Amino acid sequence: MDVPAIWNDFFQRWPEKLNRRGVVVTTYGEQIAFNDFLRHEHAILLERQAPDSMGGRKVVLPFHKIDCVKITDPVDSTIFKSAGFIPLAKTAPGSASRPVAT
Repeated sequence: MDVPAIWNDFFQRWPEKLNRRGVVVTTYGEQIAFNDFLRHEHAILLERQAPDSMGGRKVVLPFHKIDCVKITDPVDSTIFKSAGFIPLAKTAPGSASRPVAT
């Protein structure tokens, strides 16, 4: 799966119990704090929490320009299971490579 498809999928599967806010870090190095978003096939429309220096409140960002997404709300990691994340297998003490049966 390519990077744009990964981010498209992530925003499409955003957990219902998670507020639609966070910070998108772009490949330009800009950090965009948002408090809502709308998803398009190739881009995301982010609503800023506060306007930028030019007064911009909304940003349309192509998925291929997203570097990472920061989640700002304190939440349990299990909330992301609905977005396709799975826990790593536990490992035996003293052996980082052998999973423990659960």
